[in-house]
Parts: sequence; C-alpha cells; structure tokens
Amino acid sequence: KPLYPASTVGTDQFIGVPELIGKGLGSEFVRLFTAQLLNRPDIKLVITDPDENNLPAIRSYEKAGLRKSQRLVTSEGDVQLLEKKLNRNTI
Repeated sequence: KPLYPASTVGTDQFIGVPELIGKGLGSEFVRLFTAQLLNRPDIKLVITDPDENNLPAIRSYEKAGLRKSQRLVTSEGDVQLLEKKLNRNTI
C-alpha cells in the first residue's frame, strides 16, 4: 500500500549559489510553487523529505507553509517528511 494517495506530489529543490542561501528565496519559491501545485484539481498534498539533520531546510519548508509529519528511514538516510495540504483559504 502506498504511503500517500495518488493526489500527492513530491518536490525537491536545491539552491546551488552560496550567495543566495539564507536570503529567504528558497522559502518564497517553495511557498509559491506549492500554492501553484495545490491549485491544480488533481493535487491535494505536496510533500518533501529533507535529511532530518538539515535544520535550515526544515525551517525553510516550515516558513513556506509545510508542516512536519513523520520521520522515515530510507536507503539514503533518515528524513523528515513535511507536507502541505490543499486549503483553498490559504492559496
């Protein structure tokens, strides 16, 4: 059984230019991108899974409106799942 329904999409992003890190750009991008995704009728949930020790990324996702759900052990290490659900009042 899948962990999430088919109406779920996962995202992954990377800011590779060191001068752009810590300026709020990632949070703003994720906030806008997830709002755009959740505006689609076939998407009801957006998830992402940073390493559980990547606290700056987790804070950035939370700033963008995602909420911690659960921790998972994966083949790539332990991750913190975060999710943003469809809420027409906040889009």
